[in-house]
Amino acid sequence: MRGKASPASINQALAAVKLLSAQSGLRIDVKPARLPRPGEPHALTPAEQGRVERAAARRGALDRAIVATMLYAAPGWKSAPACNGPTRR
Repeated sequence: MRGKASPASINQALAAVKLLSAQSGLRIDVKPARLPRPGEPHALTPAEQGRVERAAARRGALDRAIVATMLYAAPGWKSAPACNGPTRR
């Protein structure tokens, strides 16, 4: 884990080693690497939020309204399964 391998990759390798050892008659008891719990994405910094709002304003009223809704009116919009974010048609 000190290298660049993620905990998921380490756990997959450990599972493969455990399977191979089990098929040869050995039993290995290894604790899996800890995975971080999934959570909400990090919030935008004020500077990033300003850039998003300015870019939306340049694209037009529709994009500006969509971004304003996402930032201010619907705090859990990213967790909605049917919503993949704004799309431009």
